[in-house]
Amino acid sequence: LMGINKICELCDHYYKVAIKKVQLDKGQFNSIRNNQDRIKYLNRQGFSLLGTGSSRIVYLINNQKVLKLALNIQGIAQNQVEFTNLRNSNRFGIFPKVYDKAPDDSWIEVEYIRIMSSMNEVAKKFGLTLADFKDYTYILEDGEDSVRRQQENHQKVVDYYLKENLVPPNRELHMAEELKKILENKELVNFMGKLKEAGILFSDLKYNHEQWGIGGDGRIVIADAGFTRQ
Repeated sequence: LMGINKICELCDHYYKVAIKKVQLDKGQFNSIRNNQDRIKYLNRQGFSLLGTGSSRIVYLINNQKVLKLALNIQGIAQNQVEFTNLRNSNRFGIFPKVYDKAPDDSWIEVEYIRIMSSMNEVAKKFGLTLADFKDYTYILEDGEDSVRRQQENHQKVVDYYLKENLVPPNRELHMAEELKKILENKELVNFMGKLKEAGILFSDLKYNHEQWGIGGDGRIVIADAGFTRQ
């Protein structure tokens, strides 16, 4: 019998192939003024419903995009804020991409993000254990330049002892090696640098895996652009 994982992989593959064939005719969609009729249109076209809230309903348009349809004034306001935040944050490359919106902000089209299942998955994406991920991100909050200066200072002490044919202190050896390993993890260093550039403290994320996702192109993203202060 075929394993359950293989079945899931095949289902996911054929699902993605199927939804790519369906195209949203935005002109026709915009001509529909009633929300109930718009929802009926999306259902008829075969778009998958991802979720419904009190103010918005979300449909999967293809395997890289979702459409968020406002159900009321509050939903329109949410669309306006989200579209603006994502557009302003696009340059950082660590937030969902924004593609299009209705002239009246009744809907927005944004990148589909798969939310990470746990912080262990987040850490694994950076090639780390969760314990190392927590240590590395804590140290990198001061910035790459600060970490590099610390590493160089510890390495100077180690080099001095070696030059004098002495055994370097264990602490200096450990810190020099650990900080070097942190700096060698370029993906994490770059990501933390972009967070800092966006005005986000890593501690703001509170190790909540629901704030972490995978974009359509496989990159790691922060799911909520509302964190950005710029």
